[in-house]
Amino acid sequence: MSKTFFIIFLFFAQLAYAVSILQVKNNRVLLSMDGEKLEVGQSVTLNDTDGKEVAKAIITQAKGEKAIATIKSGKADGSETVVVGNGGTSTPVAEEEISPDSYAKKSKNPRLNGKKLAVVLTASINNMSTKQSDLALNIEDVKLAGTGIGIAATMDYPLNTWLILRGTLGYEPFVASGSGNFLICDSKTSRDCTVNINYLSAGGFARVNLTKSKFQLWAGAGGSAKFPISKSSTALVDSDIKLTITFAAAGGADWFISNSSFVPLNLEFQMFQPSDTVTANQILLRGGYGWVF
Repeated sequence: MSKTFFIIFLFFAQLAYAVSILQVKNNRVLLSMDGEKLEVGQSVTLNDTDGKEVAKAIITQAKGEKAIATIKSGKADGSETVVVGNGGTSTPVAEEEISPDSYAKKSKNPRLNGKKLAVVLTASINNMSTKQSDLALNIEDVKLAGTGIGIAATMDYPLNTWLILRGTLGYEPFVASGSGNFLICDSKTSRDCTVNINYLSAGGFARVNLTKSKFQLWAGAGGSAKFPISKSSTALVDSDIKLTITFAAAGGADWFISNSSFVPLNLEFQMFQPSDTVTANQILLRGGYGWVF
């Protein structure tokens, strides 16, 4: 398993090592160097998806992992790939006296690959199946279902133009109820089975950007650790309700309403780590407000 993850990591690392376009404004292009070293005066060529040259540009500013290039011929819309040419000795003109970082902040275009922080409300659909028995040893599987409302914070950190690491921290309740045919719950005295657990959840995800637009679609996968901060149940033994792990698949969209703010929307499916007698899952719908840095 560890060897597989190592190979996947190397694969992503190789993909990340390339100059890419972050934004285009007028005749200037903001570039992410992603490990490549660009120098002022160096030429770059912008090619379309078919590999055809659509523009030529010269590096006029370079700082840290970002650079600004001025288009000398042709046009670009931000979907192009970047081919790095030879170095040069030209210097930036006065109108280009703006750092790559401040360029992104002053631009009216959304910063699709910036670091993002968001606060989201979470509506959950909760499902559980638990195997129970009564005093006469009648055994049945009881289905429990319910809904809940939580809140969470998310932080997105871009590794490159399409691969993002996401961290989450939030309050996620699991509330569900169901009925059995026998006296199987609440110490074998009731047919009514309930679960009410309030979790503090911390998660980690890898998400892939599927589009480069103001309505940015993405898909991802990951997991979370859930710690119960309060609990009550007639269907489960309290001592069995403890730290648990979930595995998740998610998809959604970031709707950029300016270059520094966005509305996050996503749907997430979480599968709880199963036991011999209990399986559970949650469907989470998240929406809120976020900031781009």
